Amino acid sequence: MFDKLPDSVLQMSMIFLSIVIEALPFVLLGCLISGALQVFLTPERVRRLLPKNKLASILVGCGLGVFFPSCECGIVPIVNRFVTKGVPIPTAFAFMLTAPIVNPIVIFFHLYRLWEFGEVCLFTCRGRIFRGSGGGGVAGVLSSSVSFEEKFFHGG
Repeated sequence: MFDKLPDSVLQMSMIFLSIVIEALPFVLLGCLISGALQVFLTPERVRRLLPKNKLASILVGCGLGVFFPSCECGIVPIVNRFVTKGVPIPTAFAFMLTAPIVNPIVIFFHLYRLWEFGEVCLFTCRGRIFRGSGGGGVAGVLSSSVSFEEKFFHGG
């Protein structure tokens, strides 16, 4: 049945299927966390817990990334739920960029794979945390100067 297909189509199908199988658990985990946020997080709690200062709120968004074990594909439903619950877009944007880089699973596996290199391991983990948080923070600050809702949702 598949012997009549070109090798390039078979190879593309294998790569596509392997990516889907690899990403599926993380997307499901992101959906489960998003469901938990829907049930347990209220807009009033968001307003109470997030600082009123934009920069402090963005830093909180970067810090939250450390506690969410999700990758790039699983973070999208979580960020979507945060925004619907009233988290400001710059804070959610900073969280979305920081979480996949500094989440506990990534840091744990990074330590596991590089532990034998001692100081290099700690240096790269610190670099990962600072680069991820710094990049997320800068992106959050830059996105706060652009009105996303007007520009992208209302065609402005």
